Amino acid sequence: MAAGGKNRRFLIWLAIGTALLALATAALLTFLLNQRQLIAESRSLQTDSITALTHQAEREFMRYRQTLDAAVNSRKPPDDEALTLRHDIFLSRVNLLRENGPIGSLDQRPEYTALKPRLDALVTQAEKAMAKMPQEPAELAALLDAFYAIGPGFQMLSLAADSELARRLERQSATAISLSDQAVALTLVQLLILLVASYGLYNWHARQTAERLVVGNVHSAQAGSYTVSIANALGAVTSAPTSLTLVASTASGPIVDATFAPTVTISGSIAAAVEQPDG
Repeated sequence: MAAGGKNRRFLIWLAIGTALLALATAALLTFLLNQRQLIAESRSLQTDSITALTHQAEREFMRYRQTLDAAVNSRKPPDDEALTLRHDIFLSRVNLLRENGPIGSLDQRPEYTALKPRLDALVTQAEKAMAKMPQEPAELAALLDAFYAIGPGFQMLSLAADSELARRLERQSATAISLSDQAVALTLVQLLILLVASYGLYNWHARQTAERLVVGNVHSAQAGSYTVSIANALGAVTSAPTSLTLVASTASGPIVDATFAPTVTISGSIAAAVEQPDG
């Protein structure tokens, strides 16, 4: 019964260790999946609308301004079709900038809050000037002045978008590093659990081996009945006898037929002795 209790306790601890190892593995898998998601988000941020739409709007702003400059300062009559084309493309980029991701990311930045009312006024002025056919040179000149005045604000918005993207990438990199450190810690915990389990298995095997009776170099004088006597402060008990029998064989050595597994019930500290047939 005592040996059975030890085996049960060992199996319980082994089950607990296995469960902890499974939980650590599941947590490690969760961290790895989160890290993969962060990598995917970082990759998408490199071409995200935070910077893409902002730079597209700035590029069309500069093209529109260049076309206006050519129309105002050239001796030739303004190219109405080129101006209309640049006007329509510029307005489409401004609308995309207003309706999509960058504004959601930049609307709290001072660069955007300072530019927005001036950009709205510029769009209104451009629509008024382009609504007339042909366009009046004086209104085109005034519109060109407004474009030059707002130009630095557009450049500041593009720099703010780059800064916002860099901040997000830095934050995600820090999170990825933190997840990586936690994954390493969990791996070390798994290794520790495996080492403890291996040590426990080794000790259990050593105890099982130590509790066996090994009789080496058996000869005929050792044949007979064996008992196990166990005594402590509470009393003594002796097991039922078990036999050690040697039988003749044609092989080079004797064959031993021995079953020595007495079962006794004890409690407290014990001292054990094996009684041989000769006393």
